[in-house]
Order: sequence, then C-alpha cells, then structure tokens
Amino acid sequence: MCQLIAHYARSWTLQAAKSLRRQARARRAQVLPDALSAAAAMVLAAPPAPARAACDLFAEALAGSDDYARKGVLVRWYQALAARVAARS
Repeated sequence: MCQLIAHYARSWTLQAAKSLRRQARARRAQVLPDALSAAAAMVLAAPPAPARAACDLFAEALAGSDDYARKGVLVRWYQALAARVAARS
C-alpha cells in the first residue's frame, strides 16, 4: 500500500513539474501562482492517501529548499493545501 501511495505521489509531482515547464516555455513570466494552482488541483483530485503522500513530498522539498525569496509564499501555499487535504480525510 505504501509503495502504491508513493508511486501516485511521485506521479503527480512529476505531472506538476512537467506542467510548470510547459508554462515556463509558453511564456516567460511569473508562473509560480499558476504552477501552485495546478499542483493543488492535482493533489485535491487525488484520493486521500496519495494526497497526503504528495503533501509529505512537498513538505520535504520545502524543508530542503534554500530559495528564501519564494519560501514564504510556498510555505503559506503548502499550509493551506495540507489543511484542505487533512479536512477531507
């Protein structure tokens, strides 16, 4: 079961990254809000267990990030997403 959850979480994370790259290529502007919205939509569309696993992956990525210019925005986004995922469970 844990392997299945991890597989779904990685799959959605890869889909979000691909979407971000497509958006960046399409227009060289601020894509972070669009990317965060797309990632949140994918996570919220997932069943509860994979959604929690995806949130765990986002938390790991945030903890390891040294991009302090965007970290505040990302932490607020993550906290809101994690709350919505927890409320569904």
